[in-house]
Amino acid sequence: MHELAGTAALERNSDLYGRSFEHFIGMELRAYVSYARTGDALTFWRSAHGHEVDYLVGGRVAPVGIDVKATRKASLRDARGLLALSEERVAKRLFLVSEDPTAARRDGIEFLPWTTFLQRLWAGDIV
Repeated sequence: MHELAGTAALERNSDLYGRSFEHFIGMELRAYVSYARTGDALTFWRSAHGHEVDYLVGGRVAPVGIDVKATRKASLRDARGLLALSEERVAKRLFLVSEDPTAARRDGIEFLPWTTFLQRLWAGDIV
């Protein structure tokens, strides 16, 4: 996409970088769902109050919620959408994927470095 658009540089702290990182994880999710032939839908979630979660994987029965943040230090503030989704009891598992190298679990949300997330995804441990 960036080559076709003529993007010379992708600044680390830019909005374009964040969208590109989110898109990269989304394409990995799409590839996994297709390759594994799970039949799971890949959608997103938005509340009436404007909270969003980037990806829901699965059908109506207990999907997995995944939010992607291009941050090097993930916090609960980054997980506002997932916390709102948790209150709705829509998803059975919640993940915040980021560039933070430290994995953690807070308030029912798994905070994962993107490399760990992709390893677990392709090992069949996420979906």
